[in-house]
Amino acid sequence: MAKSSTSEGTNKEINMSGAVLSLDQEFSIIKGIKIPNILIEKVSAQTRSLIITAQRGKFLVQVKITFPSLYPIEAPPAFEMLSNISPQSKVKIKEVCAEHEMLSGYF
Repeated sequence: MAKSSTSEGTNKEINMSGAVLSLDQEFSIIKGIKIPNILIEKVSAQTRSLIITAQRGKFLVQVKITFPSLYPIEAPPAFEMLSNISPQSKVKIKEVCAEHEMLSGYF
């Protein structure tokens, strides 16, 4: 979503067409996306969280993403690594994210 705004304290995202999306709607869209080697699971609007599993060969990473009540305008999501991965792997993940300007400040 390129443009964001809130309305009367509600946490909604405005997409490119100007339509307002709730977190439930965003979750519905995410559930429909198919990405090779990525599994989106345990999506819960009630807990405002989801778990993503990424697997490539023998390597597997699980990340829990939690969306605070002030998301998306005033607070970013929180990312928690659920997999037992080495500190070196965490550093590599941060480097890759930074390289691609993705989530670099959230781990």
